[in-house]
Amino acid sequence: MKLRNVVMGAVAITLLSLFGCQAGGGDPTAVAEQFMDRYYNRADLGEAKTLAIPALAEKIDETFRSSAGATSGNIGGTREIAYTLKETNRNGTHSYAIYEATITSKAAGSVRKRVHLSVDLIDGAWKIAEFKESAFQ
Repeated sequence: MKLRNVVMGAVAITLLSLFGCQAGGGDPTAVAEQFMDRYYNRADLGEAKTLAIPALAEKIDETFRSSAGATSGNIGGTREIAYTLKETNRNGTHSYAIYEATITSKAAGSVRKRVHLSVDLIDGAWKIAEFKESAFQ
């Protein structure tokens, strides 16, 4: 097991302990971190979708159905992910978080992306309302 994976796991456990494990918890940045961990690190689409509004959860399903046979069962373990929170802002019931991510796989090499997450307070819980990836520039 690589040291980076151990460190990332320890960081994730610490954040979950500090902010609670509940999906859609009380802090929008914690929800964004949970989404990044579930979507990228764990490649657990089911868990990532619990943090999203229904329309976004459906979009996640459509994206993976349309990509060349990728499912949460075959993408985990074939890549390495590193991401850093670069910016966050909260304005009432709306928040956003911007991450820089590097995704490395044996098949595709290394790809850098900018990930923008919009997080909205809906029915008392913070949910990912929008998820955009773009090429890092």
